[in-house]
Amino acid sequence: MSGGRRFLGWFLAASALLAVAVFALTWLVDPYGLLSARGPRISLCAPGIRVNDDRYLKPVIPRVHQPEEALFGSSRAVWGFAEESFTRRTGRNIANLALSSGSLEEIDLLARRAVADAPLRRAWIGLDFGAFALPGAEPPPLTGIWAIADPGATALRYGLFDPHAMKAGLFALADPAACADPPFSLLGFARNAGPYGRAPSAGPSLPDVRTRTALVRRWRLEAMATSPAYADRLARLDALLGFLRSRGVAPILFITPSHPSYHAMVAEAGLGERYRSWRSEVQAIARRHEAILVMSDSPSFLGGVAASACPARTEPGDCLFYDSTHFRPLLGDAIVAAALAMRQSGFPS
Repeated sequence: MSGGRRFLGWFLAASALLAVAVFALTWLVDPYGLLSARGPRISLCAPGIRVNDDRYLKPVIPRVHQPEEALFGSSRAVWGFAEESFTRRTGRNIANLALSSGSLEEIDLLARRAVADAPLRRAWIGLDFGAFALPGAEPPPLTGIWAIADPGATALRYGLFDPHAMKAGLFALADPAACADPPFSLLGFARNAGPYGRAPSAGPSLPDVRTRTALVRRWRLEAMATSPAYADRLARLDALLGFLRSRGVAPILFITPSHPSYHAMVAEAGLGERYRSWRSEVQAIARRHEAILVMSDSPSFLGGVAASACPARTEPGDCLFYDSTHFRPLLGDAIVAAALAMRQSGFPS
């Protein structure tokens, strides 16, 4: 009997020590950068986000960091913008709340949460044709934020006292490179490479014939199945812009640019007319809410950026894109510049 109690005592003591060690490790590594955001502290790693767990982290960022601007969209917006493109032009801090495979429904939810949690003045929203016209895979759920609105308490809750944070701390400790040079800034912007770890100087990775054929066939079938949802998604965008305006938040929209190979596949799938119609409907919604809309998918816009930013012997697509859908930060920088120029010419701030 006494041996059993002794074993239980040792077991409880060892469990307590292990828990303390895990908490201490998470505190020192700060895998999501949430603890660093709320004041100076001792850390083993450079400030930044070391583990890409966007659907857990992105809903938390507005309350902890209190940004004045936020960027919403899919992985195109994750990889297509540099934080400095915004801050040097606006003087405001901006959070990148874009999600990999982010849907319009998730953009809507994140934007409304950000308005409730932060002093948001401007919302940048990337619009992907596929998010309206094609069904997306069912993503993992977004983190539900607790009701305690204090930024410091929220940082502790989600940056330390959560299994996600503890697990991320162990992963980050096992990756010294991510500790010394985090792949994402504290506010969620990519710092070191493009999608799938592609080097900024690498040429675009385009689908081969087999992949292209499969995509075209799938898009053709999916577009037919998604037709009822198409109008609902346009209505959701319309409602979101109305909500932002009612809260004093200026919306800035941009149609995400794509490599010419993407547009060729859209046409081959029989979606060319739907794409043109979608652009017109988005323009009408933007006008209704006096929202800035950058038509950054247009050949004239892309050609202008390529003419000034790409080497003369480089194909524009090679210079501006990582692959058929993900664009490079130099194109993102041009989108920011164009939107702010439109604002200065008469649009609301």
